[in-house]
Amino acid sequence: MRDAVNEPHEGKRRNEATWPITKIHWERSRYVYELFYKKKAISRALYDWLLKEKYGDANLIAKWKKPGYEFLCSLSAIDKRNSNFNTAAICRVPLHLRKPGSTGPSVSTGCISCASLEAGRLGGPLWWDSPRPADLVGWAKAGCPTADKPGKKRKATPDDFDGELEARVAALRKGSHAGVRDSEADALEATVAALRGKGAAGDLRFEGEDDDEDGPGPEDEDEDITGDEMPVEKKRPIQFGGNVTPPAQPDDEPIAEARHATPSPEGPDGGDDDEEEEEP
Repeated sequence: MRDAVNEPHEGKRRNEATWPITKIHWERSRYVYELFYKKKAISRALYDWLLKEKYGDANLIAKWKKPGYEFLCSLSAIDKRNSNFNTAAICRVPLHLRKPGSTGPSVSTGCISCASLEAGRLGGPLWWDSPRPADLVGWAKAGCPTADKPGKKRKATPDDFDGELEARVAALRKGSHAGVRDSEADALEATVAALRGKGAAGDLRFEGEDDDEDGPGPEDEDEDITGDEMPVEKKRPIQFGGNVTPPAQPDDEPIAEARHATPSPEGPDGGDDDEEEEEP
């Protein structure tokens, strides 16, 4: 570790100077971890003393106990605060999910891949100076074969299929208004169908897409977003150009007209009202 810290960094990028330190820190912590958990060669008291004296990273070892983080290269790889887009480092993405051009080491750690499958086949993370195949993506898609282990079988997926096209078609269908983007979505569907070799694009159907693409029918006008029919008293009048058409009101009853009518100076029989007025 002292030699890695004092190593001259002329001709290197700023982040490359810390890559050897990260690698040695991982190897030292891994050695302590395997002595206690794998080989059972040391006692609990000695293990706690090694962690207390910083011979092993207790926080990194705690991550190795969780599924999916068995060969994590560094805690900075999963620290989303250090990235521009609040994501984990590129080394956390499995190689078989990457494109052929994105197989470089992580800028912060120098690790190419510390995913569970790739790192498990090699016994540790794939560092920038580790011996590796020329085509990493093809090696990962083949199941990461090694000299003593055959490749692990994966679910067969077409190599020439691009899932981004399918997601874009679904987004166009969802945001289409009055068939404005339907032509572009049809063209993308034809491209996806050609890549899949299924013929016409009309045979494809995407998850969450409705059968009718022209909008809701007459039976869907009275339904809200939850699919339940709106009650009659909650329906609002249709608004056109800022003018609200008021709903039709029933004719006033004769009793209401008589109630609001102006009383005559004479009583109902044409006589004086004072004579028929009763004491309260």
